[in-house]
Amino acid sequence: MKGKLLYPNVHHFELAKAMPLCPIGSHVQICDVDGQECLFVGEIELPLDIAIRDPSFFIAITYREFEKIVHQRTIEYWTEKGKSIEDAERLWNLL
Repeated sequence: MKGKLLYPNVHHFELAKAMPLCPIGSHVQICDVDGQECLFVGEIELPLDIAIRDPSFFIAITYREFEKIVHQRTIEYWTEKGKSIEDAERLWNLL
């Protein structure tokens, strides 16, 4: 896959600039469509090369950053459900 070679440590992208029907911060996924990789932003399909030609539209989210986001949101979820931060951390460590 070309995307894995070009962006080996990238989990996904987020939009840095608004596009029609896609606000800033929208999730951008690299997907294989009939043997050709594309970027998907909402319902919009774009060629992968657009990230190379105009990288200012995309913010790369690495696997490490993605893990931190998931951790933070999981802790927030459990604390909203009434758990203490310590209990939420314990639950996270069980995952």
